[in-house]
Amino acid sequence: MAYLCRHQPLSGPIILLSVTLSWLLYQMILWASLGAQATGSTRFVRYTDRTFACKTDLAPLTPSPANYLVCARTCLRQPDCTAFMLTRHSTGFSDGPGSRTCWWCPANQIASISYALADPQLETWFNVLGYLVSPTTKDEPLAVPGALSTVGRIVIFQGRVPDPAPPRFRLTLFVNDTENIVVRVSPRFKFAGHVNRLLVSSRTGSQYNRLLLPNTCFPFSPGQNFEVLLLATNQGFLVYIDGAYIGTIEDSLHWIGDLMHASFDNCEVFLVTF
Repeated sequence: MAYLCRHQPLSGPIILLSVTLSWLLYQMILWASLGAQATGSTRFVRYTDRTFACKTDLAPLTPSPANYLVCARTCLRQPDCTAFMLTRHSTGFSDGPGSRTCWWCPANQIASISYALADPQLETWFNVLGYLVSPTTKDEPLAVPGALSTVGRIVIFQGRVPDPAPPRFRLTLFVNDTENIVVRVSPRFKFAGHVNRLLVSSRTGSQYNRLLLPNTCFPFSPGQNFEVLLLATNQGFLVYIDGAYIGTIEDSLHWIGDLMHASFDNCEVFLVTF
């Protein structure tokens, strides 16, 4: 495993949380009728505070000008398209003021997620397979069929740390048997001799691969909202927390395509996007 607690260019967690909370409120209202069941249809989620970094030059997805629907339909027809970026041109372009162009990167060329301040000229649309809205069944595996089924896909946990904080909480992604752990993010407020330490791990059978990060890398506090984003790449599973790149889990990379369950305990999770 390789880990680094590094913050991306982002003007503090308050901006990210305000964006997250606004988007989260919208999603919760929109999908409240789903309860704790996952949707089965494919959708695109728009972000203006992050984009993907591509190993190669971005290529036009459709002829310009285009709109979201044209871009989304074209992306769905591409087996290696998991996201696209939509840009709005300023005046003076040959295809007219306000025209739009969508760009894409093949899934196996997506290298990372880049967080930045909202750009009114740029939108990033990630292809997701479904949601779990305000799950109420804690400590039990939740089915997330197709999550991280290929490189270039993301899973996002959004929630809040209880106040007072528990000794620890865990967010876990399993393969089919729920024994082998693809990714586990476990903040420890006061547990097993650890105070305000972050443990990120994977497990094959009974063999754990884990690293306890230094106490300078602990972006959690009681009553605070958080976002944990996992991105599958050819190098491993990249872990981001509140806009900070935490590290890459390489040991469980061979399980891309086998991940089927997620679980959480001792925390309040509002939304799981996969």
